[in-house]
Amino acid sequence: MSTNRVATLDPLSQLVKEAVIAALDESGRPLSQRLLTTAQTAEYLGISEDSVRNLHAAGTLRKVKIVGVKLMFDVKDLDKLIEENK
Repeated sequence: MSTNRVATLDPLSQLVKEAVIAALDESGRPLSQRLLTTAQTAEYLGISEDSVRNLHAAGTLRKVKIVGVKLMFDVKDLDKLIEENK
């Protein structure tokens, strides 16, 4: 009987594994944490919110366009900005 239970868990385990992988981006970060608000972006970069807005206004930092949402920034763009300014 325990063999049957293991056999039925294998497909379920595979589905759970696939769901977890689908919920992460290639860096292992949950997709829900990929987009940051202005305040979160400022904290991530170690600068003020005004500096984030200035970087955006200057075209250095692109926002993600989501209808009805405040400025949102992609962590990938932030990481790229950091790499380019080392």
